[in-house]
Amino acid sequence: MRFGLVRQCLPRGAFRSGAAMSSARCRRWAEIGLCPEKSISGKGGTMPLNRNSAGNKVSLTMQDGQTVEFIFDSPKQGSVKDVYFSPDKKYVVAFYRKDKEVDREKLDRLVGNYRRNICEKAGGEYFRDVFRWPQRIVEHNGQTGIVVPFYDKKFFFPDGSPLEGCEKEGYWFTSPKNFNRTVPKGERGNLKSYLQICASLSRAVKRLHANGLAHSDLSYKNCLVDPSTGSACVIDIDGLVVPGFFAPDVLGTPDFIAPEVVMTQHLDRKDPARKLPCAETDLHALAVLIYSYLFHRHPLRGSKVWDHEDEQRQEALEMGERALFIEHPTDPTNRRRVEKDEGQLLPWIDTQKLPFTVMGPHLKELFLKAFVDGLHAPRERPTADDWFEALVKTVDRLLPCANPDCPKGWFVYDGGPKPKCPYCGRAFPSGQVPFMDFSSSRDGRNFRSDNHRLVVYNDLVLSPWHVRHNVLPDEKLAGDQLKPQGYFSLFKGKWFLTNLELPVITDEGTGMNYAPKEALLLYHGQTLRLSNDSNGRKAYVSVVSVWWAPSASWSGKSCGCEASLAPDRFSDILRLSCYLADVAVFCGWRDSSRPSGFPTGASQFSLRIPDFIDPPDLARFSRCSAILPI
Repeated sequence: MRFGLVRQCLPRGAFRSGAAMSSARCRRWAEIGLCPEKSISGKGGTMPLNRNSAGNKVSLTMQDGQTVEFIFDSPKQGSVKDVYFSPDKKYVVAFYRKDKEVDREKLDRLVGNYRRNICEKAGGEYFRDVFRWPQRIVEHNGQTGIVVPFYDKKFFFPDGSPLEGCEKEGYWFTSPKNFNRTVPKGERGNLKSYLQICASLSRAVKRLHANGLAHSDLSYKNCLVDPSTGSACVIDIDGLVVPGFFAPDVLGTPDFIAPEVVMTQHLDRKDPARKLPCAETDLHALAVLIYSYLFHRHPLRGSKVWDHEDEQRQEALEMGERALFIEHPTDPTNRRRVEKDEGQLLPWIDTQKLPFTVMGPHLKELFLKAFVDGLHAPRERPTADDWFEALVKTVDRLLPCANPDCPKGWFVYDGGPKPKCPYCGRAFPSGQVPFMDFSSSRDGRNFRSDNHRLVVYNDLVLSPWHVRHNVLPDEKLAGDQLKPQGYFSLFKGKWFLTNLELPVITDEGTGMNYAPKEALLLYHGQTLRLSNDSNGRKAYVSVVSVWWAPSASWSGKSCGCEASLAPDRFSDILRLSCYLADVAVFCGWRDSSRPSGFPTGASQFSLRIPDFIDPPDLARFSRCSAILPI
């Protein structure tokens, strides 16, 4: 258990080399002892110690009647606090070793108003899990301590793991070498779980900033994660910054300190030009965390060397005055070069194979704002709310990879006809991929695009925030807002949406209404009204035919006439036949849609399909005379 550890600067190039923290080092952080004391006091005065028969349990009765107990055998030690576990290990009691480390007014607010605003108002239950927030203050022989909930066991590597007992600090998952070689496969998670982790961190930072607080030291040290469940936990809360009231205790952790702080750290603390940790520097650290979790590389540590002789100056320039995004769209000088001996770090350090654009349009925009527009202009940085919204929308664009051994399991679908996983190279199976583009209205009549797309896959759930624009998937959801509203399924080559909880889903094209427990067929060009109230959304359905055709030519037959068709023209025919069934009719193709090579007025149409191609939804070809495998 750590509290306020000394900030250790990683060696230069740690992200390049994948330098790892050893299991022994993890344990060493928590294995320094402390001698027991004779008495302990609460806010109302000194209390005698109550010890169990083993002589190692301390019990303290507080003024409110609550009891605080801890075991003083085998204490843990951070940089400024000594930590004792409760008998049931549900919380710890951490005592500051030196009076100068204690700001009593800050602690009073921390366990008082700040805790109530964060953990007891709407959504408090969620944040009690995401934050390890101090709950109360204790005192003993002039020393002050705080009671803090203990971490959930999911934030420790399990028994039998090479990292058994180590905290799941972010560095295990942001370093490409650690991710590829050190972290057990069962603990690596997938793309969806990392997006969920980033969303949790964004919600946590958003909550702090909304209450006028700043963490001041967001980093992989102070954010524990569990990629196997998509969970995150923010720790070291007692270092909070309140502008105008409580100054920061530390500048931050290397790799996450904002450039303006690095550039001015040589100035006197009272110099007005000196930049100290605040909400804006939190936003830089949050952007670095998100990029590092998603790509397993640092966004600023590239191949550019600013000073070949002075390593400290190189670090100061690289992370401060000359900081440059490794994927800057117009300045490639800091691109990360892949050396011959760095195969163990692939594919994560290869920005050509895995550019930041693979995360889709929403995160692409924010990465540019964070690391181009806002890198040296703090006010231009995306807010935590911006990140949360973009992450939610990106999750809705995911498709599952068909490769069971894919290191990420999911990828962001761009809407094209030939999707391929960028992480393993596996092409998406032939078939149909539906997606919905949402629009909403404030008056129930005039609808505008929400710039929000939901890509459909089997067993996907339609959630309340898909149905109404005023519902957000945040900590305030409760009751019926947590219930699935519908689900999508693939049956005999056709995609269906089953209504579960909505009063009615209306297909505006056919005028059909679908009550709960009824399923409706999805088709290209469909418009669905998901809710009739003023906050309800419309969903515009698109269905894309997906397959990978070989380069050989195809042969089609119409009215006894053979026609040789290129693969792209064949795709046109399939797309028209599948999704515009009113075009391919027995009397022939409409002139405006008839592909070249087919005679006008064709009364019959047969299509020959190689057996290694699985055309999507052959039933939609029922208006053609035959489908014959070769």
